[in-house]
Amino acid sequence: MNNTVSLNLRRPGTPGFAATCAGFDLSAIPAPDFAVSATDEHDVRAAVRFAADRGLPVAVRTTGHGPVPGVDHGVLVDTRALSTDPPAGPRTTSRATVSPCRACMAVGACA
Repeated sequence: MNNTVSLNLRRPGTPGFAATCAGFDLSAIPAPDFAVSATDEHDVRAAVRFAADRGLPVAVRTTGHGPVPGVDHGVLVDTRALSTDPPAGPRTTSRATVSPCRACMAVGACA
């Protein structure tokens, strides 16, 4: 796992875990084993790989407005911090977003 993800990988009781899990629906707060606040596609990829290597399910939160089903354990990937700005450089031609299903394709299923 790269250093960026290790900084964003949180366990219950560690700083930032509650904020990463919190959403607007207070009746459905997820309870994962790990939570990742993804800031770019590398974080998403590494979080899915981390979960796959350990046989853990993955759930992806995109906005925080609705409940995230299937997050009683496993890895919650919170994508609210993803940047919408394209990376700098001459090969940049468009903006991209990561959808939950594309993020979960590496493990073969979405939660």
